[in-house]
Amino acid sequence: MSGVGSYTKDYDTTVRNIGYWDAQIAAHPGVLLLVRSAADIIEAKRSKRLGLVFGFQDATPIAEDLERVDTFGELGVRVFQLTYNRRNLVGDGCLEPGNAGLSKFGEFLYRAPQ
Repeated sequence: MSGVGSYTKDYDTTVRNIGYWDAQIAAHPGVLLLVRSAADIIEAKRSKRLGLVFGFQDATPIAEDLERVDTFGELGVRVFQLTYNRRNLVGDGCLEPGNAGLSKFGEFLYRAPQ
């Protein structure tokens, strides 16, 4: 249950992890490529590199700060699920017995214009 209720820690840890992978990509440009677009997938295949797609299995690193969506987008994150196994500020995960669905914040986030 590490990280539950520790959204600041999750944000900091996530930014640090992204930095780690950015450093790995920079250290091994002939092997790794950060995928930010469909064109990057094509380039990874063409150049026989491993294309890395940054993604989250839940919205925990965002906490209640919607500006973090843009921040993570700038850092290369292209995919995030709203919830996964456990409850977060966005809604219930699939293992929660209450099965309450999305929170009000989750509904807002889901409906936010892209």
